[in-house]
Amino acid sequence: AYQEFVNKSVLIVGTESCVDSKTEYFNGIEWKKISDYTVNEKVLQYNQNGTSSLVAPERYIKLPATEMYIMQNTYKTWSQVYSEDHDIVYITSRGNLSKKPFKNVMESHFNNKNGFQGSFITNFIHNGNINIDENLLRLYIAVSADGSLTRKQWRIRLSKERKILRFRELCSNVGLEIDERIYADGFHNFYVPFEYGLKEFPNTFYNLSLESKKVFIDEIFLWDGNIDDQRYYSTIYSNAKIVQFIFQSSGFKTLFRQDTRKKNICYTVEKSSTKYLSISINSYNEDKRHEMITKYQTEDGMKYCFTVPSGMLVLRRDEHIFITGNCGKTTLVQKLAKYFNTSYTHEYAR
Repeated sequence: AYQEFVNKSVLIVGTESCVDSKTEYFNGIEWKKISDYTVNEKVLQYNQNGTSSLVAPERYIKLPATEMYIMQNTYKTWSQVYSEDHDIVYITSRGNLSKKPFKNVMESHFNNKNGFQGSFITNFIHNGNINIDENLLRLYIAVSADGSLTRKQWRIRLSKERKILRFRELCSNVGLEIDERIYADGFHNFYVPFEYGLKEFPNTFYNLSLESKKVFIDEIFLWDGNIDDQRYYSTIYSNAKIVQFIFQSSGFKTLFRQDTRKKNICYTVEKSSTKYLSISINSYNEDKRHEMITKYQTEDGMKYCFTVPSGMLVLRRDEHIFITGNCGKTTLVQKLAKYFNTSYTHEYAR
């Protein structure tokens, strides 16, 4: 009887729905590859009401898998990799939150005239516990964009009139005596004490409160971006990732791009007014139907997932943050274990 239980356990557990090793989870401090998960880390779950919360996963799953499926949009600006039985979280045409196994999404995509009609969620609300004085946060953003460290102070070199006026205002707002020097080439150099600036946003910015995020978004486009197009630019990858998280955890969709044409890669994070992504088919992308979902060979021959209380996760892959389902509880295995008076432990659980 015990051997029968073991055989059934392997059969049931072996069909766990999962993602690939390049998919990332957020542990409250940083994004990490799911294959690098360590014991006692938390993960970010998506809640039914659109919020998110950091939780200890009930299970961490790691199973053999050489072949999965990659799903991409028409322009291949985002991608997600799933096993056939992975639960996809989506919004129906009536605006309801729903789930469907990925194999059913594929069937709709290839067999229906208009493909799969559900919309994929890209944004969420995450209210962190870090509050920064509004004026100081605005000054940090300005120094990060145009400042350089010289000895123990920051030099901010500006030529645009609007930035010069704005920086004077920011210094005044935090009570700094303005140290401004004007040069013949038209540049204005401002000097700010070390403690009033930073170049790279610290990881604590991932946990800004919604109030501080609102200030951050209001100021960021005035310095390293384009306010009309709602685009942020930076050569610092870690800054771009934090900006992306702040946008999407405030309820906005983003488009993350890399420009490699110059010596220093430039990262662009565009804040969009739309909320969802789609792989629906129309007359403009019918020829791309078979490119949008294709077979995918895993890099390490494994697949991964978590189980969380809400049944939904906030994950990141290919520079894109998205909402998806998780691996459900193997209740049948647990019942069998109880029946045989045997404690059940997943082979790869940590």
